[in-house]
Amino acid sequence: MIVLPNIGVGVNQAFAWTMTVTAGLDLSRSTSRGLTVGLNEAAGYIGQATAGVITGYMAASYGLRGASFLFGIVVVIVAIGITALTIRETVGFARSEDFGINQTGSSVSFMKMFTDTSWSNRLLFSYSQAGLIEKFVDVVFWGLMPLYLLSLHFSLFTAAVLVGIYQMTWGLLQIITGRLSDHIGRNVLIITGFWIDSTAMVGFVFFHGIVIIGLLSFLAGLGMAFLYPVLIAAVNDKVKPSERGARLGVYRLWRDSGYGFGAIFVGILASALNIRSVFIGVALLMSVSGGIVMIACRINHRKSSVP
Repeated sequence: MIVLPNIGVGVNQAFAWTMTVTAGLDLSRSTSRGLTVGLNEAAGYIGQATAGVITGYMAASYGLRGASFLFGIVVVIVAIGITALTIRETVGFARSEDFGINQTGSSVSFMKMFTDTSWSNRLLFSYSQAGLIEKFVDVVFWGLMPLYLLSLHFSLFTAAVLVGIYQMTWGLLQIITGRLSDHIGRNVLIITGFWIDSTAMVGFVFFHGIVIIGLLSFLAGLGMAFLYPVLIAAVNDKVKPSERGARLGVYRLWRDSGYGFGAIFVGILASALNIRSVFIGVALLMSVSGGIVMIACRINHRKSSVP
């Protein structure tokens, strides 16, 4: 019975959060779509953090079972009410935008969109693999980092704060980095973000002081802020508006599957070698992934420059 509710939560994530990103892009101008994604993702993770604090307090004060689930029920009821009373369909905006761009465009099958976004289109492939690999850093911080910090004899509270620095940094800075990508472009931020995170991962191997680890956690969060909203905006830039929902769904499929692949990678490497080898392994993957994006962008630029 525990599995079914978790599946339901996952289905809700697929329907609700993915569609809010797509709807926001339907409504926004082409010059502000990085900001749109940044605001959406930042709001979502601020809400996640807030809910964690509230449910933690309620569980400590009133018991683990009843109070926490009561909060969830209230949130669901409020969300349904807000959705029913205020949300309006946005697909018409995407269709009208698509009509203005390409009046003679023919429809494309979902399988074609899936293969294009996954591997056939070189640039979209580079973004999809980038989304998958970026999640390995999340797996390290949420699954492995607390254990690593405890092994360095930090207290549980200190470990929680150091891990929290990472999530708070990229959660809040997405608004700034998303907007920045509207001005200077997506790809430079994506490539820079990968190399920043790679540097941070290597740093955890060699530095063990609380201040340095805090700075490295901030650095990793900064790198993720360069990646998370900007990759979504980059995919959106390369697809027809009427195909936005399907193609972003395919991208998010690959991106969020990074949690599973990342857990397998981290688990195997930590078991076979040690925790520090995981940092090196993830750093290498992040560097390679950033390199793939850079190469794909250069090839795409050369092709677009050919008369």
